[in-house]
Amino acid sequence: MPRVTLRLYTMFRAVAGTEQLELELPPGSKVHDALKHASQQLGQAFRELIWDARSGRVLPFLISVNARVEPSLGGVFENTIEDGDIIAVLDPVGGGH
Repeated sequence: MPRVTLRLYTMFRAVAGTEQLELELPPGSKVHDALKHASQQLGQAFRELIWDARSGRVLPFLISVNARVEPSLGGVFENTIEDGDIIAVLDPVGGGH
């Protein structure tokens, strides 16, 4: 069973009350499964940072799998995870010129 580390930053960390979580998931699990499992442990407030409460759609934020940062809406949720992977969730980037 793959063991992965979920690292939480900024608003995700504040809501969860922790910097990281160690997860053990069934073989063939995807990033989506890891976040769903984490939200069961961390509660409704964390879940509402990941998925829209009414529609169930993924909200915009940044997600990193093994240091490769991608937008949450870009299909990364379907990536299969492997033992030792590090998944990080970060606030969406705003601002600019």
